[in-house]
Amino acid sequence: MQIDKLIEGTIENLKSVVDSNNIVGKPIVNGDLVVVPISKITFGFVAGGGEYGTSYDSERELPHANASGAGVNMQPIGFLVSEKNHVKFVSVDESQGEGKWSELIQAGMKLLKDKK
Repeated sequence: MQIDKLIEGTIENLKSVVDSNNIVGKPIVNGDLVVVPISKITFGFVAGGGEYGTSYDSERELPHANASGAGVNMQPIGFLVSEKNHVKFVSVDESQGEGKWSELIQAGMKLLKDKK
């Protein structure tokens, strides 16, 4: 397999894993309250190969070896919370203190309460 075909195949597989529906999640709607999960996706990709040996094969190519690899990390970063005409972003970043958790719990409790 040629290195360009290997890279092309790996990129196509990454495209199927990383799409916009994974970054902006499905909205949770309850009356005027809408909560949309937001995630951050990072990925790394490596590919390489080379020829080795001194004997050509039947197609006049040297023996070769190719490899590729990829890694994907998906991390929730927060929620868009919309109620009536007010929209805010509630982060799940731990460095922002306890206030963000209380906002998130309040939004979740309101969503559960209104579903009854």
